[in-house]
Amino acid sequence: MSDFDLDAWIDDAKLPERSETVYGRADLYAEIRALEADLQAAKAREGDDRLGDPNSPVAIARRIQDTREQMAASALTFRFRALDRDTVRRIHADAPKVDGEPDADHIAREWVAAASVEPKLTAGQAQKLRDHIGEGQFALLWDAAFAATNDKRVSVPFSLSASAVLSRQDSSES
Repeated sequence: MSDFDLDAWIDDAKLPERSETVYGRADLYAEIRALEADLQAAKAREGDDRLGDPNSPVAIARRIQDTREQMAASALTFRFRALDRDTVRRIHADAPKVDGEPDADHIAREWVAAASVEPKLTAGQAQKLRDHIGEGQFALLWDAAFAATNDKRVSVPFSLSASAVLSRQDSSES
């Protein structure tokens, strides 16, 4: 291994990245669940399935499908890159104090914004996003941004889907 060029390897190294998908129309989740209950009730009635009946199983199933498509269309995947030590220190140092401790909300908002790669967020946009998508989905983004910086182990992820596709491809070529 005497030909190994450590400097070239270091120059080619990149900071870890993580991604997470959230939904702008997460409110539709409740609508889908309600429609699912309506569908079960309609199926239990074993009534007629006339065209035009808005309470028929087919009509309800179509509303479920349309609502699912709307929710899926609202998905947005955010990509985050690890922050360097100086940026992390600055975020903590700039955080206002709450009960003598750095404000965790400020840190999360600033961290998510600073680590964002695609789409790139400002701190104001991160706060507005948090206000609109709620704490649960924002926590997913914060976890991804924080993990990009702080996960100690990075390994090559295994893709069962890719393996299955390639296995089928290899089988068909034989």
